[in-house]
Amino acid sequence: MDKWAETLDRGETVHCIYMDYEKAFDTAPHARLISKLRAYHISEQMINWIQSFLSGREQQVVVNGDRLDWKRVKSGIAKGSVLGPLMFVIFINDLPELADSDVYLLTDDNKNLKA
Repeated sequence: MDKWAETLDRGETVHCIYMDYEKAFDTAPHARLISKLRAYHISEQMINWIQSFLSGREQQVVVNGDRLDWKRVKSGIAKGSVLGPLMFVIFINDLPELADSDVYLLTDDNKNLKA
């Protein structure tokens, strides 16, 4: 907020983009998450444990009582799990490094400021 106030005090414009990550738990690819864990030098024993947590899940779609075949889940982090929020933070933690403006990560979304 201080940076925004300073920018506005100088008579400049603040552009803000809000990104909602509500669906991110459903779309985070497991392989990419594991890759990021390795980049943080997490021990292989811990990575194996997390892979075990992520793998072996299946889901099925039911529409008007009609059931599709069960499919293996290759992405997403189980909502409501203790590890879920931590895994998601690790997944998005490098986002500010990829942007060409200031990025502020908040609880479950971020703010992108381009002054």
